[in-house]
Amino acid sequence: MVQMSKGYLYPDRRAAGKKLAENIKPEINGNAIVLSLPRGGAVVGNEVAKLLNAEHDLVISRKIGAPYNPEVAIAAVNQNGELFKNEAVIEALAVTDGYLESQTKLQLDEIKRQLREFRGEKPFPNLFQKTVILVDDGLATGFTMEAAVEFVRSLKPARIIVAVPVGSAEAIAKLAPQVDLVVCPLIPEKFWAVGQFYREFLQVSDAEVKSLFKEEKP
Repeated sequence: MVQMSKGYLYPDRRAAGKKLAENIKPEINGNAIVLSLPRGGAVVGNEVAKLLNAEHDLVISRKIGAPYNPEVAIAAVNQNGELFKNEAVIEALAVTDGYLESQTKLQLDEIKRQLREFRGEKPFPNLFQKTVILVDDGLATGFTMEAAVEFVRSLKPARIIVAVPVGSAEAIAKLAPQVDLVVCPLIPEKFWAVGQFYREFLQVSDAEVKSLFKEEKP
């Protein structure tokens, strides 16, 4: 289910999560778990999990940015340490193996830090034969989501659904063959950055992510 829309702005991540949940709900028949990509995706995923009455947890993958321009994604790494490369950009920018190795280690260290910070000693959920809904606040290149998808696939779920409020057509086209379903209510014809489609798109802090999981507890 991929819907097209033009010119829509989400007020904020919470509103985007509610809209996204409405689009996902018809596709879910129980036994689902929402895994969000922090930080921004956790706010969206929290709303999705509440509306679907589903378990909510985190999966962490990290983008590796280009030298001198960290906003340009050249690769991503997941919790298993698997590296997913943007070969065309790496070649065009003449990125060295040494740079990739050092940045991979740096991002793996950050993944470990975030896992400790956000999850503590809590064991990772059993995903076997479950429907896993992977949520982020948007897809630009799709590399961090692709890395998350491969980590989740290693845990043998029944279905993998990628769900984002907004995404570039290129990222959606790349991810669609890799998962069972992509849900994206907004795929703009012109896409520059995820934040372009939110009226409020403030940086989410570690403390905010932790508070989301505190508020879910009874």
